[in-house]
Amino acid sequence: MFTLDQIKAAHSKVKSGDDFPNYIQDLIQLGVTFYEAYVSDGHTDYLGKEDYKISTEPKYSRLIIAEQADADQFRLDLKAHQQGKTDYATFCIDCAKSGVEKWAVRMDMMTCTYYDKAGNDPHRVQQGRKWRQESQPCRSDRAGRQCRRRAGRQGGCPRLRGQAVHS
Repeated sequence: MFTLDQIKAAHSKVKSGDDFPNYIQDLIQLGVTFYEAYVSDGHTDYLGKEDYKISTEPKYSRLIIAEQADADQFRLDLKAHQQGKTDYATFCIDCAKSGVEKWAVRMDMMTCTYYDKAGNDPHRVQQGRKWRQESQPCRSDRAGRQCRRRAGRQGGCPRLRGQAVHS
């Protein structure tokens, strides 16, 4: 099974959201099947096969999570982070301000779902329903919905093979 030292080594390569797909591939190779990262103090719970679980210590002083999710601001902050414009610490502060309590990553489904305190995904707060954020469509695929559907079936999208998420 994986160790905290192995996870720390994989995480040390992450400088921005642009590095996230490679980080996910490193975790998959280690045997991580799922993890939840908590914005309030930066600790993360990693799970593997046969109920194996390991947790990190808090990474920073406690952040106060906004009571009300700000979906529009969160989308802007997430996009900036995915483009490499912010580092991890800044992204966590931005998440707290936008009301994001944690995010959960499922390796088998290739999903990263963000949750507010009520358990809703701030991406869809305005529409008043929960949803699971699937992989984003390929840049080169004009039919984004088809691509997203294929990501879960028939071996996945051809551009996704070998990558954790579309970017």
